[in-house]
Amino acid sequence: IAPSASYWGTARVPTLLLYGTDDRFGTRENAEDLARRIADAQLEFLEGAGHFLIRESRAEILPLLRRFAARVGG
Repeated sequence: IAPSASYWGTARVPTLLLYGTDDRFGTRENAEDLARRIADAQLEFLEGAGHFLIRESRAEILPLLRRFAARVGG
């Protein structure tokens, strides 16, 4: 579903993946596939957000970013 495993498999840093449940350009399956291919991925779905969730769900994204930063920052 996503680009080749050899491409995504090279990611060796913690990665936060944010997907909107109403995204018409990507699917839940695509997001889950990508999360499996990245060694340390945290996948979060934002209900009702689309492809531009960073604009559509600002209030929901900030706490996710803070928690992710706290986890990877030690």
